[in-house]
Amino acid sequence: MEGYGFPAQFVQQMLTCVNTPKFSVKVNGQSYGFFEGQRGLRQGDPASPLLFVLVMEYLSRTLKTMSMLPDFRFHPMCKGLNLTHLTFADDLMIFCYGI
Repeated sequence: MEGYGFPAQFVQQMLTCVNTPKFSVKVNGQSYGFFEGQRGLRQGDPASPLLFVLVMEYLSRTLKTMSMLPDFRFHPMCKGLNLTHLTFADDLMIFCYGI
C-alpha cells in the first residue's frame, strides 16, 4: 500500500485491523463481551474489496513486468496476444508456464 502512496500511518492501521480483530455478540441491541478472532480478513469486511483490488493491481503489474523478461514463457495460445492473465470480479487466470 505504501508503494501506491498510502501514508504509513494508514497502512499500519489497516494491518492492525487485519492482524488483531476483536468481536462482540449483540443480543437485543446490547453488546456482550469481546473475544479475539483469528488473523485475516473476514467475509463481509468493508475493507476486503479495497484490499483485494490493491493486491490484484500489484499482481497485474508484476505479471506485466515479468512478461518482458527474455525467459518468460507465454502459454502458446496467448503469446501472439501478449496475454499473461485475466481478472474478473474475484477470479484470476494466469496464462504462462511455471518455472
